[in-house]
Amino acid sequence: MVDTPAPSNQTSSGGSTAGAMIGWGLLGVATLGFVWFVVTQIGAGWEGRETEAQEIVQNYKSPEMQYTLKDQLIEFGNQARAKGRFVGTFAWSTTQDEGPLYRVSLVWKEDSATQKASWLVDLQDGSIKPEGKQAEGFMKPPT
Repeated sequence: MVDTPAPSNQTSSGGSTAGAMIGWGLLGVATLGFVWFVVTQIGAGWEGRETEAQEIVQNYKSPEMQYTLKDQLIEFGNQARAKGRFVGTFAWSTTQDEGPLYRVSLVWKEDSATQKASWLVDLQDGSIKPEGKQAEGFMKPPT
């Protein structure tokens, strides 16, 4: 009998498996690289905008407020002094949470106690969300 070679449409199982593994591996690495690139680019452009976030909070004025939030602090201090109390020594700080989200904090002295209020600012849509009763209190007219 004569050995005849296998037809060309049949292949041995050893060579194609290694090639497929290398190909899929390269595709996986390329996909991970692309995902990393997209994720890092989505966050780009939001860093270093603490001043902008702080100004959004300080310039906030709801319909029921007579003054902006920054000017309203003066009114809170004046009303406290009229009652014989001290409210002052205001200090603002801002940190970036994630992407366009920034946390703006206000620390002040109320008599001898230190108080703090924080707001979450979304630079993408300009929204402000008070975090807690202290921040909510500053967003209402002084009483």
